[in-house]
Amino acid sequence: MTWKGKDHACPHIEQASPTWRSAWGSAAAIASITVRITPDGDHVQIIISDNGPGIPEADRARVFERFVRATDHGEGCGLGLSIVRDIVAQHGGTVDLGDAQPHGLQVVIRLPRL
Repeated sequence: MTWKGKDHACPHIEQASPTWRSAWGSAAAIASITVRITPDGDHVQIIISDNGPGIPEADRARVFERFVRATDHGEGCGLGLSIVRDIVAQHGGTVDLGDAQPHGLQVVIRLPRL
């Protein structure tokens, strides 16, 4: 995914582009990923939803810790969500995990508009 120019509503996205590439690269087993970018007052929301197995609610807080993985199988070293959270926080934003409907994971990234 390439972001051109500095005129879009959320220039922070350029720093996160390696994260986007990682998400798309590890999504081979997921049939569908939806990304929506919507204004929300003085913020911008980036909502990423998939139709994979999701992350159980009891595990959602701890998957932001370094080297913690949501599953015991598959690839990855448990750094992705930790890095996402750190980058978003550096720009004054938040990351929340929830359920996508009818199943899957929904990630809501909220960043201040510039």
